Amino acid sequence: MAEAFLRLDAKDRLDALGVAADRLGRPAHLLDVSPKLGGGSNCNR
Repeated sequence: MAEAFLRLDAKDRLDALGVAADRLGRPAHLLDVSPKLGGGSNCNR
């Protein structure tokens, strides 16, 4: 699943994060694991 997400372009990743955030009831920025943003909430754990 992660590989499929990482193959998406930037807009589709944002859309997918929005859907996941909605379903989980969490802000999207807590779910983002984009390498350009420093790894998001899963950075270096």
